[in-house]
Amino acid sequence: MATFYSTDNDLIDYLPEIREHGEVKFKKDHLKAKDDIDRIIEVRWFRPRQRERFGKNVDILDLDLDFDAELMLNATAQLKKASVYRTLGEYVLPKLANFTGGESDAWLNRAEHFNDRFNKEMDRVMSVGIDYDWDSSGVIDLDENKIPATGFRVGRA
Repeated sequence: MATFYSTDNDLIDYLPEIREHGEVKFKKDHLKAKDDIDRIIEVRWFRPRQRERFGKNVDILDLDLDFDAELMLNATAQLKKASVYRTLGEYVLPKLANFTGGESDAWLNRAEHFNDRFNKEMDRVMSVGIDYDWDSSGVIDLDENKIPATGFRVGRA
């Protein structure tokens, strides 16, 4: 499985001018972004889906139900944009703001823009659904990829 969801080349595709400020090597920033994304997915997508799949008594079941990022089989494809946005907005652009002096406001404005895009992309990805291999079979079965039902219920008056 992928160690990162995005690469330095992906950052350059979205923001070519970062090359103007030295060699583009942001391996640690990609790793931080991946960790952030995994944590967000675990809390906002995995846990609710886990309860939906296994019921309210999931805590007493004798199953290994801990979140495992390696079970997101198409993570690189599904999360590349989010990773680029997170890496740029949260890590790379604030660093450039510190090193460019008078241009710092422009870099910080861009960072804010990419952070906003990150939040929207994560909402989109989680609403569409993540390819998570719940049974560790190595393939995504139809029941593993269905979009969860909403909590909205229509009742009689």
